[in-house]
Amino acid sequence: CTVARPGLSFIASALAVELLAACTQHPLGAAAPAMTTQSSDADDDAVLGPVPHALRGSLHGFTLGHWPAEAFPRCVGCAPTVISALEERGFALVREACEQPKLLEEISGLVELLEGGEEWDIDDDDEEGDDNDDF
Repeated sequence: CTVARPGLSFIASALAVELLAACTQHPLGAAAPAMTTQSSDADDDAVLGPVPHALRGSLHGFTLGHWPAEAFPRCVGCAPTVISALEERGFALVREACEQPKLLEEISGLVELLEGGEEWDIDDDDEEGDDNDDF
């Protein structure tokens, strides 16, 4: 949407900067523990307080929520295989990823996961045979 995106991009980039600042100022850096509902500034040694691991915004209520989330083992940003490849190949991996858009998906195992989903026999047709539904 050409109306919403320009405004939302500023919000997203501002949150990204705040998350980066929170991570870089935390004593454990990127390994900072997830912020939970029990977390408070008093519970944390970080200068900027606890670090949220995930943020979800809602324009309906103009709210911003956070919750701890387990890392996805096939994440193109932080999967162990991606981290190992980055440590091994350094900036060459970044260059290759820019030249080959599917590279990180292959390294992380996401391609294999998605291809494996094609093997599932999922029939989403209405059992009553009414194919004229809008939903």
